Parts: sequence; structure tokens; C-alpha cells
Amino acid sequence: METGIERFNRWTDAFKAVAEILAQFREPEELIAVTLDEIAKISGVNCCWLQQVDEKNNNRLILQGQRGFTPEMIKQIKSLKLTQGVIGKVVLSRKPTYIADIAAVPDFSLSSFVNAGLHSLIAYPVVSEQTVVALLGMCSRHRGEEVRENGERFPASVPLALMKDKKGKAYDFIEIGEDITEHKRAEEVLKREKERAEEYLNIAGVMLATINADENITLINKKGCEILGYEEGELIGRNWFDTLIPQRMRNEIRGVFAKLMAGDVEPVEYYENPLLTKGGEERIIAFHNTVTRDSDGQIIGVLFSGEDITERKRVEELLRREAEEKARLMNIVVHELGVPLTPTLSSAQMLADELERRGTETDKRLAKNVLDGAVVLRDRLNDFVDLTKGEMSLLKVFRQPTDIAELVDNIALQCLAMFGNRKQRFHLEIKPQLPQVLVDKTRTGQILFNLLSNASKFSPEGTAIVLRAKKRGDKVIIQVWDSGPGIDLERRRKLFNLHSYSDDNGNGFAGLGLFICKSLVELQGGKIWVRSRPGEGSAFSFSLPLASKN
Repeated sequence: METGIERFNRWTDAFKAVAEILAQFREPEELIAVTLDEIAKISGVNCCWLQQVDEKNNNRLILQGQRGFTPEMIKQIKSLKLTQGVIGKVVLSRKPTYIADIAAVPDFSLSSFVNAGLHSLIAYPVVSEQTVVALLGMCSRHRGEEVRENGERFPASVPLALMKDKKGKAYDFIEIGEDITEHKRAEEVLKREKERAEEYLNIAGVMLATINADENITLINKKGCEILGYEEGELIGRNWFDTLIPQRMRNEIRGVFAKLMAGDVEPVEYYENPLLTKGGEERIIAFHNTVTRDSDGQIIGVLFSGEDITERKRVEELLRREAEEKARLMNIVVHELGVPLTPTLSSAQMLADELERRGTETDKRLAKNVLDGAVVLRDRLNDFVDLTKGEMSLLKVFRQPTDIAELVDNIALQCLAMFGNRKQRFHLEIKPQLPQVLVDKTRTGQILFNLLSNASKFSPEGTAIVLRAKKRGDKVIIQVWDSGPGIDLERRRKLFNLHSYSDDNGNGFAGLGLFICKSLVELQGGKIWVRSRPGEGSAFSFSLPLASKN
């Protein structure tokens, strides 16, 4: 098997042969073509190339010609900067370099060469007046190997500080080759781990991608390609914004990305925006992202996952429109029922007041029944509005810091006449200096009034009703205790559902109001519950969050 020294001498002969024919040509394109053809012919390498050093453009290396390159190799070597890796060092040091196996060299940045199955490489600087003007390179699929004393061959990395004879022929290296067997083993382990990581990425049910600081896509998994309609690997190296962001929002999002890379803004953990597919369709993606950093802690890119929520958004929009239409019809129904109810309620109240002064007991009882029926109908109509809004997710609360002691006291005052009519004793127990809560005043008053009305309805005449308010942790707890018949376990489990009756005979209908109470409490960040035993009354409690916590 050919050693690194033998291969170096053979390749050097190729360079000398090329030099002898360079003077025969004057046209640069023809000269380069013949040069590369001659190198490939004499050396027997799998690929070779010529790069020119462009002094006017920050000493960038410009690919002038190649033989045997894959499209990926052409793309990668065109973007190579002078300061990068092994190739750049050859130009800067003006010394040739020979590598026995490029896959074992950590700073060899041309991964496409490794992917093409290439191993040994020589990079030769073309020097004119002490200045490197170009670089000639050759690669082979054969590994450079050295031999141990026991005859075993091993992969080696060989420096090109050469010992030459009088004819300029290299016959030995100043340093012995470095045994990179362990490097190769580590490389194989890393390769397997990389393949396993790629498998994990490709079985993920969401898009996974990374963008570097230059806005280019450095990774995107199989799911991401499927969502966007691209083949695997087709997006790698492309500009994220120019390729995938719709024109109307491209500049704005690009500006935010620039600030993110500069560390001027914090990353937003979740956001939604559209991406363009290969076919030009917009898909709405829900993103979760984080920045990536190098070993020095500097931001170098963004890693994110993305879920295609386009269909979900379409369904949500259809449901929203449907809810708006239902709300419109509901308002019409409520209006048509409310218009005749208002004068009915007013007339019933006037009749009850008049008969209270000069009517018979029968007249008073009948007038009271009419008034109570009109009030119940009004309350049920209001409950129906809230129930319908809740089912369509249109029930809203507008929270603000509120003095809960004052609110509880005001609602209690409104209920005193109701308790007096049934000769019920009412006790108000408010702990002093209660903190403010973050609630909707109107909706919280509605909850309290409903619970107190139920307590009065189900408590016999002459019994007690208690309203308590106290602080517990980061909540204020409000409790309404009644002297009613109590509620067994089976009915307690269904109490806050729709249409839960107070007893088996249907005496009293509380389920609709309690269901709405539960909805309103939860909308304000609280909870509602009941403790009760048959024959011992019931205690309805609900919690409200402190304003200071929020």
C-alpha cells in the first residue's frame, strides 16, 4: 500500500509536470482547464481544484476551476473564507499541507469533501514574489496510512516539514506521523451519535430547525421539509427570511432577528406567524424558540420547533363566526322577551304595593305571586343570556382591584328585605382589613346575590343565614351558610352542572344559577365548592385572587 511519503512525491511530480506546460498557454480559462486535466491525469486523484486569492476582496479564495467535485463541494468551497480551517492556513503560512485522512482533522471545515468519501488531501500554495496568489488542491479516496513496528497499519496525520535530496525529492518527514487511531474511533462514535440524533429529529412530529447569525438555515428536520414542501436537504444553506417569510412582514421580522443576535432583545418563547411553502402557500406556524450560544456565551443563532396550526386556525375562525351569529340571534330573542317583560314587572310591583294598602289577604297573595313570577322570569332570562354566552365562550369579566369588604356589605344590604320577608336572621362576619381582590365587581356581586337568594329560598322561615369573608393565603374566601335541608353526596357531585334540582320533587331550581356562578368564579381565577350533610344545612364557598398577587 502506498505510504504518505510515496503519495506526496507522486503528487509533487504532477505539479512539476503541470508547471512545464503552463507557459504554452495565454488564455486563463484554457490554461486552468489544461492544468487541472494534467493534474488529474498524472496523479490519479479523484478530484483537484484551483483557487485564486482575491486581494481586492479581503483575500477571499475564488474557485477558478475543478475536476471531480460534487455540487455540494462546489457550493461549500465557494463560501470558504481565507481564515477558515486547513486551506486558509496553507495560504497564510505559504507551506503545503498533506492530510492522511481529512475526516480525522477537527478544523477541516469542508464537510462536503468527507460526505463525498474523500480521505487524503494535499494543498499546495502557488507563490509569486513572496505572495500566495493561488492554491492547488488534490483529494483521493485512499487513506494515508503508516506502519507500526509490528507491521500493523494505522491512520496517521502527517505534517509536511520535509527532508529533500539534491534533486528536490522528498525522502522523509522531519516529524514522524501522529497516530490518530483513537481520533478515528472517536470519530466513528460521533458519527453514530449524529446519525442517531438525526433519526430522533426526523421522527419528531413537529418542525425542528436552526438558523445561524447570517440568517441561513443550518438544520431542518424531515417534518419541517414536509410542512414546507421541500426535499430533505434542499433548504440547508438558504436564507430563512428570503426563502420562507412572506414579503409583507419580512423586513419587520428580520429587524427583530438582528436585535436578537445583537443581544438587544430577549427571545419570545412562543409566537405565531406564517411561512411560505415551496408552492407559495402560506402556512401558519406556532413557534417555540431559544437562542444558541458558543462556548464563550455569544449568541450564534436560533433553535426552534414549529407546529403547523393552519387548519386549527381555520376551524377557530369558523367557530368564531358561528358564535357571533348565535350571539346576534340570542340578542334578538332576549330583546323580544324583555320588551313585554319590563312593563309586566312594573305593573305587578305597582299592583302589589296598592293591594298591600287596601286589598284582602287573597288579593295580596295573588299580587305577590304575579310579582314573584315576573321577577323569576327576569332572573331566568338574565341567566339564559349568561349561559348562552358561556357556551359560546363570549362570557367576559373585566377585573380590577376591588375592596371586597365594601362589595360584600353592599350586596348584603340589598338582600335584607328578602330575609325580612321570610323572617330569617342574617349574620355578616367580615374579617377586618381584608386586602383588595382582582375581580369584576358586577359579576362578583351577581355570584353573591345568587348564593344568598338560594340560601334564603331553601332555609325555613325563622332560621339563620350567615355570610363570611376572610383571607386565606393568596386568596379571599367568601362563604354563604344556610339552614336548609342539606344536600347528599350524589346531588353535590352534580350541583354545579346544568339543570341540577334541589330535591327529588323538583322544589326549587338552582342548577342554572350555580352553573353560571361556577363559570364566573373560574373566569376570575377562583374556585367554588360546597360542604353539606342532609339535615345540617349547606355552606357554599368560593375563592377570589388578591390584587397584590396579580
